[in-house]
Amino acid sequence: MTTEEFKNNWLRYLEAWNQKDMELTDRLSDAYVSPNAIGHNPGVYDFGDLMSQSQKEFARAIVARNPDFHVTVDDALVDGDRMILRGTILLNNPSSGAIESITFMEIDRIVNEQIVESWDLFVPGKW
Repeated sequence: MTTEEFKNNWLRYLEAWNQKDMELTDRLSDAYVSPNAIGHNPGVYDFGDLMSQSQKEFARAIVARNPDFHVTVDDALVDGDRMILRGTILLNNPSSGAIESITFMEIDRIVNEQIVESWDLFVPGKW
């Protein structure tokens, strides 16, 4: 698989979140996230308490808690064993339900066509 194919498959995974197609997110997570993947995330909003869960549980919990969830990827680059994403996530405020925007940056390390390590940063609002 080329790096461009990997990037496109990962973008397909994120679009499955938008469609709330949890069966597809499960299949793509199995294919592209190592079961031993390590996540580095300081947490923000309702993400922080979910980081200890598996990728599948994490996806289901985020979508369940956020009926207006939507991710938009503005930049997606793959170079060697690294993939870098930048975009916006719409979430529902846990107290009011109002839609809030979060800008994210994600750097993933890829080994044998799977993400084995991920660094995420989430900042409220748009940069």
